[in-house]
Amino acid sequence: MKSWIYYDRIANKYDTQYDNYYWMLFNEITKKLVEKYIKEEYHILDLGAGTGYWTYWLSERVESVYALEPSEKMLEICKDKTKNFKNIKYIKALAEDMPFDDESFDIINAQGDVLSYVEDLDKVLLEIKRVLKNDGILIASVDSFYSFMSQIISQGDFLALNYLYDKKKANIGSEDGIFTSRAFSAEDIEEICKKYGFEKIELAGKVICDDCDENIIEKNFDQLLNNELKICHDPYFIGEAEHIHFVIRKK
Repeated sequence: MKSWIYYDRIANKYDTQYDNYYWMLFNEITKKLVEKYIKEEYHILDLGAGTGYWTYWLSERVESVYALEPSEKMLEICKDKTKNFKNIKYIKALAEDMPFDDESFDIINAQGDVLSYVEDLDKVLLEIKRVLKNDGILIASVDSFYSFMSQIISQGDFLALNYLYDKKKANIGSEDGIFTSRAFSAEDIEEICKKYGFEKIELAGKVICDDCDENIIEKNFDQLLNNELKICHDPYFIGEAEHIHFVIRKK
């Protein structure tokens, strides 16, 4: 199944899946990692905008946001959620074929593991480089290879483990469908920089208290947030993280 078809199916319940303290903590960590790169005069592409969480947040902080999303139903929700903003443009398109002029954006924001879910990563990265301004940056979150490996080993699914090692991919989803996610390591980010002409600015692991229940996270929210920001750049935690956050600059 194509990832955007899956998200079309779950669009109406997507936001409720993340309405808990675990994901609140995750998003607050992401904001702290992203906001230091944002300037008021920037034009930002929110790549894989989904239902508009980051589109909304970004539009309060910059001159313009372009929300690009291949799922029609997700984009409809995004439009409704951000309808009071006048600095947003909505585009239904694939990341592989961006309908923008060269050097259009100061920042491309690709949260929610967009680069893990695209069909043709090579084409997407070439498009990203094309539409970024000189010295523009890509800020992204991707699924972690070592996190997938740990989960698959714990499940004893050796066919899936072989697939992960061979293709660096894993099947994910729910009762609504299954699609393929591409897994990344820190070494993969370095390779992307070398191959496509980017400079690595930041690499972090978003490690979220996997053994904590909702009550513990709620009670210790501020402490967990502050501790997370202290450890997330440590190479050990980047390897252990469920998601890898990275920032790279177009040379």
